[in-house]
Amino acid sequence: MDHLPASEALSAATHLLGALVAAFAGVGLIRRGRNREQVVALSVYVVCAVAMFTLSGVYHLAGEGHPLRGFLQRLDHAAIWLQIAGTFTPIHVVFFRGA
Repeated sequence: MDHLPASEALSAATHLLGALVAAFAGVGLIRRGRNREQVVALSVYVVCAVAMFTLSGVYHLAGEGHPLRGFLQRLDHAAIWLQIAGTFTPIHVVFFRGA
């Protein structure tokens, strides 16, 4: 495996740290749910956020010559789309109920 550039190592570290922060903060956010629907919707958001940061961190850990880099990049991009959907889920549940 090739040497990991400092910028990639920093990106990996900050994204993986973001995953930990999202997980711990997410517990508090999920507890704020007032009913089962809100708890599920907030859980979707938290899981998507943790997945996005984790997959991004793992992608940045793979150096340029790593055989899985292309695959990890696709997973990273897919996780961004999941985060977009995960962000809209609690908004839809809270504000568009019965609409």
